[in-house]
Amino acid sequence: MASAEAAAAFAQKLEAFMLSKAEEVSRFVHDKLQVNVVAPCGATGAEDQPVELFLGFQEYARFIDGLLSEFLAAEGTELVEASRHLGSLPAEQRETLASSDYIAAALEYTAFVKLLHDIRGIYDL
Repeated sequence: MASAEAAAAFAQKLEAFMLSKAEEVSRFVHDKLQVNVVAPCGATGAEDQPVELFLGFQEYARFIDGLLSEFLAAEGTELVEASRHLGSLPAEQRETLASSDYIAAALEYTAFVKLLHDIRGIYDL
């Protein structure tokens, strides 16, 4: 199990990296996925969304995977080690990381739709 200090340091580096990419993520979602395709607020289930959005989810997952691969390569860290570090953090600490929303949205469709709704609200679409 990763030490608490090593896990916290890794999470802090990941957070800084992902926050440095926040504008790029928002731009990708807004421009490439056309965030305005998302159904109005309240319709967050897969059955309420257009098929193009699921294809966008897959594209977003590849995009985030590329960012994470870039980070892991720069850190000289393998995915298993990164998972161990993040997994050893207390749940409440993991949930407060801003980057966790980006990563969760790449792993789970409903989290992706929620992220799009959040970004849509930022742009007031």
